[in-house]
Amino acid sequence: MAKKPQITTATRKKKLPKYKSFKLNSKITVDRTRPLPSVRTLTRDTWAFLWKFKSKMLIFALLYALAYALFVKGISGFTHETAEIKDELTLIGDGNVGRVITFLALYWSLLSSLNTTDDLSNFYMITIFVIFSLAFIWLLRKLHGREVTTTVKESFYRGMGPLIPFLAVMMVMIFELMPAGLGAILLSTAQSSGIAATDVEFLAISVLAILTFVLSVYLLSGSIFAMYIVTLPNTAPMVALRSSMQLLRIHRWKVLYRVIMFCILLLVVGFILALPFIIWVPRYAEIAFFVISSGSFATIHTYMYKLYRSMI
Repeated sequence: MAKKPQITTATRKKKLPKYKSFKLNSKITVDRTRPLPSVRTLTRDTWAFLWKFKSKMLIFALLYALAYALFVKGISGFTHETAEIKDELTLIGDGNVGRVITFLALYWSLLSSLNTTDDLSNFYMITIFVIFSLAFIWLLRKLHGREVTTTVKESFYRGMGPLIPFLAVMMVMIFELMPAGLGAILLSTAQSSGIAATDVEFLAISVLAILTFVLSVYLLSGSIFAMYIVTLPNTAPMVALRSSMQLLRIHRWKVLYRVIMFCILLLVVGFILALPFIIWVPRYAEIAFFVISSGSFATIHTYMYKLYRSMI
């Protein structure tokens, strides 16, 4: 009696559709059995997770705020004169529209106060981002694995293992931001030096700058999950980048939409929380906004990690 052919794992493996950027491809049918969670669901799960482990999240946020305040802002770095800016902007106009414009301008000035132009401060800012990202991603993975006894101290001790692969992924992501940077430089040069002689030329340069920005966002969206994949044990940077591209072979724009909407939501929440300080105690608005924004680091990482887990 003839033996039946054995069915191996290789013969049963489903062949995934191939997709390459910037090349014409036939439409790939999306797997409808596991749709991506909505922005509302992801946001609700993010807040629920942060609240469940609120003590650990609070400790981590305080450590991040302290490190950022000491090494990036400096002890005398909180010198943003919100009160003076408010007095100047009050002259813009009366009524509700004028107040809204004033508050939005003040909020934008608070956002810009988080950035620095000093090279040493920028170095410290990048260093803090890398170290705290590695620690928080390790903490996220352990807490999602129901290792609830994991401490924040352990995340800094044991989460630094994939430092070099993580830096390699970050270098690739910085390289993907270069088109947007070149477009911004081109637009700034056209405005300051008068290269664009006519409105049509300036419009063309502006469109080119917008296209370079869209290109950078498109490239960056394909690599963003590599930050979380590369922290897995024995994962090379190129493997993490390919895996991230594979995850986003179909859902790139859906993922990008969820990221953009969540960032807008954070900006709105930050504005609502900072508004009382802007109105009544503008002298301390920068410090209050800095404390509020320190929590966004853990919030964004948690949201992105949950979005990443929903795709695997």
